[in-house]
Amino acid sequence: MRKSNKTSRFGALILAAGVSSRMGKPKQLLSINNETMIQHVIKQVVQAGFNQIILVLGFMDKAVEKSISIKLRKKIEIVRNDQYKKGISSSIKIGIGNFKGDIPVFIFLGDQPIISQKLILEMKTCYFKYQYDVIRNNYNNTPAHPVLLGPKLLKKVDELEGDKGFNTLINKNKISVKNIDNSNNLSIIDIDTKEDYFKFIKLKEGYECDQ
Repeated sequence: MRKSNKTSRFGALILAAGVSSRMGKPKQLLSINNETMIQHVIKQVVQAGFNQIILVLGFMDKAVEKSISIKLRKKIEIVRNDQYKKGISSSIKIGIGNFKGDIPVFIFLGDQPIISQKLILEMKTCYFKYQYDVIRNNYNNTPAHPVLLGPKLLKKVDELEGDKGFNTLINKNKISVKNIDNSNNLSIIDIDTKEDYFKFIKLKEGYECDQ
């Protein structure tokens, strides 16, 4: 952990290139509040305020992009991962490679529909104050997304392989980590199956369920 001058520059990377094999159809296109899940996620990320937002698409990229409003598309950068079958690491590498400068980057999942604005602000504040290499969302003693990664760790992104995330790099390098406790169980739900989707809809009142 090291002290640093404050910075207001943050990037956001949204990963949405996966095949959705367990869902049986693109989960990015599932309906939440009369819009697709990916649009719902992007709107919340935009609301949180970032200098640069990159969305990585892969499987059925054209259909997913078309589901995003033109107005919202103008606020993000879309990059395509033709190697999405190689795992999430391929999307992370492509996404990180498109950020301008050595800025800390939040990693969001395109299948995690609830993003806590309060949590994002708290993670930014923690980075402002102490400049940890990693600020991690922590629910019930379990690391979850979003995660905020500083330049020190991002420079090692090429070491990632397959579906392995950053925990491998954190464990093998001298990386300072700060966990932010989060009591919102909805904000850590990611939707991989139809059962996950209907469970989420049931938990979150006011969300429309289109089968």
